[in-house]
Formats: sequence, C-alpha cells, structure tokens
Amino acid sequence: MSTPRKRPIVPTPHDSVLIFLGNSENLLPDLPSSLPPSHFVIAADSGLHLAQKMGIQVDVVVGDLDSVSADALDLARKSGVRVAQHPRDKEQTDFELALHIAIAHGQKISIIGNTSGRFDHVMGNCLVLAAPAFAEAEIEARLGTSLVWVAGGRKEGPQRTALLKGTPGHYVSLLPLHGPVTGARTHGLRFPLHNETLFPGSSRSLSNEFLTSEARVEVETGTLLIIAPGSGPQDPPL
Repeated sequence: MSTPRKRPIVPTPHDSVLIFLGNSENLLPDLPSSLPPSHFVIAADSGLHLAQKMGIQVDVVVGDLDSVSADALDLARKSGVRVAQHPRDKEQTDFELALHIAIAHGQKISIIGNTSGRFDHVMGNCLVLAAPAFAEAEIEARLGTSLVWVAGGRKEGPQRTALLKGTPGHYVSLLPLHGPVTGARTHGLRFPLHNETLFPGSSRSLSNEFLTSEARVEVETGTLLIIAPGSGPQDPPL
C-alpha cells in the first residue's frame, strides 16, 4: 500500500502557492487549463470541494470547517492532507488564515474563488488581498470571472509593478487603498497614467480598458487594488 503524501509546513519562500476558496459555479471557462504551476496548495474550508472537483492535490485545509463536507474532509485526510482547524469564533476569516500559511511558503500566490454569496465577504476578501501583512507577495486572484491584482505595498525597488492579463476592450479599474497612491503609471491601457497621484474615494481610475492582452501598472508609493471585472459582455462604464 502506498504511503499518503504529506509535506511538512515549513517556509520555502521562493515557491509558488495556490489557494482555493469556496466552491464556485461561476468560474473562468479556461480555468482548469490555465492554473499556474504551484509547489504548495491550500484549501480554505470548502475550497477543498473545488480543488477535489478539479483533481488538484491539496497540502493543507485551513479554517473553522463549518462549510466543508465531512466526506470531502475524510477523503482529504486519507490522502495525507494536513487539517488546520480553528474555532468558529475567530478573529480572522478562513481566507486570511490561508494567506498567512501561503506567505510562509512562497512570494507568488494565486487564489481561486468566487464572487457569489455575501457582498461583504467578497469586499472583505479583496481588502485582505491588499493588507500590509501580505505586501511582500505577488498576488493574483481569479474570483468568479474577475481577475484581481495588487500593485504596491512591496518595499523593494522604486517602482512596484503588477502585470495584468485581459482582453482588448475589456474594463479594468485601479482602486487606491490605505491612502494616496503616488507615481502611478500604466502601459497597455486606453487611458494612460503618467506619474500621477490617485486618491481613495475618487472614481478617477475606474473603467479603464485593455488595449492589448497584457498591461502593466507601476506605483511609487501606496497600494492599488486592480480589478478586471469579467470575461463576459461588458456593461457601459458608470
């Protein structure tokens, strides 16, 4: 009988990490073929269902385990998956707990999840992505049909860069968080920014558009949450 795989939870800071959030019925259609190669895989609670559905071997399941099924959890344990269970009354969401494990294993983090359900959960998860605790990581999230990146926050280099992927003509919005963003520059977007300052609470950088399938956003100081809202028909800008 083969021995279940079990990798120790030890820091390997140059690895890439994949996090699965709750099961989603509204995912990017090319998701299975476009998953990035990852050295370590984390499921946040019922994100285990999505990972198992896609045939992805998970290393750690983390959370209060209030939404993952007993059958899925039993299957995971039998295959050598580590389970990090937390009390239901906790001060961090399952997703934030997963990110803390991820940051110990790699500086490149990819997140697969959804945008269905409670709006405050979706908003909270987006804000967690851009939290100072994860500023050193390179983060890309695929939430339903939306793509999310973070630019800035990292301490290294005079410019902090996010490399974006999208469809020409599709929208992408740049949202300043935690204070003003200075030295904002864009390449490959319809409305370019040239060393500009963006302020939280302003709609100045909403509804930009991809000119090509790849774009770049740079900032000198501050943090930008960047959202490409979907791959389907595009609504007109507000």
